Amino acid sequence: MKSVMVAMIALAAVLSADGAGFDTARPVWPKGEAETLNSFFTFRCEFDAASGDDVRLRATAGYVYKARLNGRFAAFGPARATPGLFRVDEWRLSPKSGGNVLEIDVAGYNCPNFYLAKQKPFLQAELAVNGRIVAATGGGDGFSALTTGKLRRTPRYAYQRPYSEVYRLPASPKSAGALEVQEPKRLLPRGWAKPTFDVFSAKPVSRERTERDAAMTPEAPRFIQGGLGDFVCFGLDELEENPYFEMLCRKTVSRSEAKASDDGRFSLDDGDAVVFELDRVHGGFPGIGVHVETPTTIYLTYDEVLSAEGSVDIVRTDTMATLTWHLDAPGDYALESFEPYGCRYIRALSVGGRATVTAPYVRAYESPSASRARFRSSDPALERIFEAAKASYAANAVDCLTDCPNRERGGWLGDTFFTGRASQWLTGSGRNERLFLENFSGAERFPSPKRYEGLVPAIWPCDLMCRECFITTYDMWLIGELEECVSRNGYSDLAEAFRPKVDGILGYLERYINDYGLLQHLPGWVFIEWSDANTLVYDVNYPANMLYAWSLDAAARLYGRDDLSRQAARIREKVRGESFNGRWFCDNAVVKDRVGFLGPSGHCTEVCQYFAFFTGTATPESHPELYRTLLEDFGPNRAAKGLHPEVAPANFLFGTLLRMELLSRAGRSRQIYDELRDYLLYMAKKTGTLWENQKPEASCCHGFASIASEYIYRDILGVRKVDYVRRRVTFSPPADVPLEWCEGVVPLSDSETATIAWRRGKDGAITRDVSLPDGWQCD
Repeated sequence: MKSVMVAMIALAAVLSADGAGFDTARPVWPKGEAETLNSFFTFRCEFDAASGDDVRLRATAGYVYKARLNGRFAAFGPARATPGLFRVDEWRLSPKSGGNVLEIDVAGYNCPNFYLAKQKPFLQAELAVNGRIVAATGGGDGFSALTTGKLRRTPRYAYQRPYSEVYRLPASPKSAGALEVQEPKRLLPRGWAKPTFDVFSAKPVSRERTERDAAMTPEAPRFIQGGLGDFVCFGLDELEENPYFEMLCRKTVSRSEAKASDDGRFSLDDGDAVVFELDRVHGGFPGIGVHVETPTTIYLTYDEVLSAEGSVDIVRTDTMATLTWHLDAPGDYALESFEPYGCRYIRALSVGGRATVTAPYVRAYESPSASRARFRSSDPALERIFEAAKASYAANAVDCLTDCPNRERGGWLGDTFFTGRASQWLTGSGRNERLFLENFSGAERFPSPKRYEGLVPAIWPCDLMCRECFITTYDMWLIGELEECVSRNGYSDLAEAFRPKVDGILGYLERYINDYGLLQHLPGWVFIEWSDANTLVYDVNYPANMLYAWSLDAAARLYGRDDLSRQAARIREKVRGESFNGRWFCDNAVVKDRVGFLGPSGHCTEVCQYFAFFTGTATPESHPELYRTLLEDFGPNRAAKGLHPEVAPANFLFGTLLRMELLSRAGRSRQIYDELRDYLLYMAKKTGTLWENQKPEASCCHGFASIASEYIYRDILGVRKVDYVRRRVTFSPPADVPLEWCEGVVPLSDSETATIAWRRGKDGAITRDVSLPDGWQCD
């Protein structure tokens, strides 16, 4: 209880200091619509302003809102928080002189998903002109609520996200009826930096001619068909529109060069499409300008990569990557998605009529926090990888440390151990990681099934609708991440706020300790990584036990618990004795007879070896031959060389990342240089971002991959450590990296940076150049 009170007092202090709140606005929603699936309303007000007036919008919502001023984009929010708490945005608007119209679109999804917690929908907003409130929700005259052209009974966008966007325009707005004032909400300041909303235009790639295959009967994927536990969606017979089936039934019959007319537009007859390309993957809002000559439907499909045929494949990521607008009258339309997504390629398709379109764009919804971070060297490939790491971070650190900007937008633990490290390097601050972690510490309880009580959900804030939401190994990663974040930044209050959660996790895990002191038969999804290692988790999984010992040591450092350190040492000793077969660490032990005798399965994976060294179960001194083999024989080219085929290969998360840690601890900067290029340059060239897997089979813009920035700063530039508490930088340029020069701007705090460089002379000698802010020192 003491720790919970500490957390709440800290939140109250931040609330008071930042002044989050409203003068007169109260939370409202149309009466009788609080439980409606996929509701969507436009709140509208009119106001007068003069040139130079200070006009500000304060707003928050139960789900998300998007504001337009005089028909133009103005804002999107709010930033996410733990359920029951709501972050307040304040936006400065640029009105015209005279009469103005402010419209705020607000969603009320009311369905479990990985992206937004299921809560009662509402809007709380007020508009101030020169400090005077001129409109406020729940304040009498001010905002009215309307229904517009967004269809309600549409398919889910994905298993992990709410509903897809389908519109019928032009729409005749209708009153949504009386607004019901809700109970007061617990409010927080935004906390997160305001996102960038820069607009990036796409360039044409190709023109396609499509036809509909009327004989085709598409199979409904899980996120459209439903029937998945607590998953909520409309039945197939309830849907007003199913763009997914329309897209699957459309086949490209020819492809040609895409040419614009003299005015820069592209003509589209019925069945015509043009594929466009952005400079890289961006997180944000796809949009397009359309001039309709005869009524038609415009479909925007999008993805991060092109298919082998050179088109956009909406099936690749198991999502409804399609925006649909039925345009029922001739005229001009400015179309833009309500929700943010992630893409590099966009296909504009017209079905049913004729239209001309502008090149589409994406209005970015990305974090500016890493904008000060810079890296350059005599090898442009490294800068390209660094910029791809920054781009991956920017798209996944807007209001939560997320996995990807498109399929899920979920705040996954495990991933964030690495994203949190990258965040500190790229921003110079623990602010974003702390805001993410406070979503967990600020929750009084989690709505977990009884069998998971004590665990922290692996993804939060979200709706805990499936077993995938509780992953014991991810709770272990959380303890390690917390300890590192606290240590880097001196956040002793955050450690104290987490104490009940850490105690709960460790108490839960104790239930599964067998007679030999190891975890056995862990429930739910025991996630090691996306490789063969995930099939070797029962009965006793050794990587999980290695990680358990590592997390016990982290908890011991956080809370001064020597007993936990002793327990960790016993686990390591037991794992070494059971798992190591003289050459490799085996992944798991299985019951081999009726009396329950446990014995190693004999299956060995690459990632298991990395877990052993990362967690301290193995050291270069205790297992020198294995250590040498991993350094010399493994890496991106092992399969091509035919080395050690008996050891199943690792994937990017966690295997490749733990390998980079192994190389860094060994001081192998040259090898890191080579392997960064082998692993990541292909990604950076193809999408301008870094990926979830080593192949483009899933997300191609993943937050954890921004950890590449640490490898470049630490192991190539040579900034071995930044002590943010004592304000010291340890700089030691690597001698073996094949570069002539290297330089970087390294953020040290929210307002300070270091400029660090080295150059190799003709004689091979390295000269250093360091510029630090006042009060900082360099070792």
